[in-house]
Amino acid sequence: MAPGISTSTSPTAHLSFFDRDSDGIISPWDTYVGLRKLHWGIFLSVLGMAIIHGGFAYFTQPRIIPDPLFRIHSSGISGAIHGSTTNGYAPNGDFVPVNFDRTFKLYSSLADKNGLTIYDTIRMVNQQRCALDFFGTFAAVFEWFATWMVLWPLTGKGSWSTLVIRKDDVQGIFDGTVFYRVAGEDIPEHL
Repeated sequence: MAPGISTSTSPTAHLSFFDRDSDGIISPWDTYVGLRKLHWGIFLSVLGMAIIHGGFAYFTQPRIIPDPLFRIHSSGISGAIHGSTTNGYAPNGDFVPVNFDRTFKLYSSLADKNGLTIYDTIRMVNQQRCALDFFGTFAAVFEWFATWMVLWPLTGKGSWSTLVIRKDDVQGIFDGTVFYRVAGEDIPEHL
């Protein structure tokens, strides 16, 4: 394995919260239920489900014929890695801690470089954009918006300018553990 690459945090681990029956297939309903457990409202859960499955389901399919049920197959999740991103995942789906750490070093305005404000996040997404990568840019905006929505209960009280998402919590998004914490559930031992 190349230095700086880890398989302990992979998109498959990220998906395990939503794959309640552990069959490797996440249906739109699984995603909706998962988002509701993360305290998203009905409207945002439906919208998130539609964006996630509409944008990523086809790229995870084991065959070329589209799944009419828009299911996400965790075995093919590396096919859903897109451009205009922090490169936290390698093209094969491995977590790359060096790139993850670099994101916080480059974009955090905090003295300890251990978190991102909303303004840091906006600046990061803007500077990570690739030319003419409309899908990747939209996906990055959606993913970081969703990250803020999931981590909102952990940020504390305050105005937008004082809220911070912590590096450890963002890594919990990558490895799926923070989903269980926010939902108030026990973290499975395999994570």
